[in-house]
Amino acid sequence: MSLFNIVGSTATDALQKSMVLAQERHKVLADNIANIDTPGYRMKDIDVSKFEEKLAKSILRARQSNPNTARLDMDVLPGKPSTKAADEISGLVFHDENNRSVEQLMTELTLNLSRHSQAVNLLRNQNNILRAIISGNA
Repeated sequence: MSLFNIVGSTATDALQKSMVLAQERHKVLADNIANIDTPGYRMKDIDVSKFEEKLAKSILRARQSNPNTARLDMDVLPGKPSTKAADEISGLVFHDENNRSVEQLMTELTLNLSRHSQAVNLLRNQNNILRAIISGNA
C-alpha cells in the first residue's frame, strides 16, 4: 500500500465528508433541543439519505475516473436544514404549534454521535497506517 493511495483515496475523502455532515447535523439537532419550548418552533434536520445517495454517486464517479487518486466532487451538505427532513423525527404538534419530541431527538443525537464516532475511528486507523508507512514499520 503506497502513501499516495492512502492520502488521496476516496475512502479518506468520504470519511471526512461523513464526519463534517455528522458535525453539522449535530448542530441542527442541538438547536432543536435548545428551542424545545419555543412556541411555533418547527424542528429542522439534515436529510442524511440524500447525503448518502450523493456520496455513493460521487464515489462511483471517482472510481470510474481514476480509482487510485480521485477526490470526491460533492458538497457535504445536501441542502439547508429543513422542516421537511425533520418530519420523520417530529412528534405531535402541540398547542403552541411546536412539533417537539424529546425522545426522538435524543435517539437521533445518539445515532448521529455513533456515525461521527465511526468516521473518526476509521480516519484514526488510516492515520495510524499512514504513520506506519512513513516510519517504515509497514
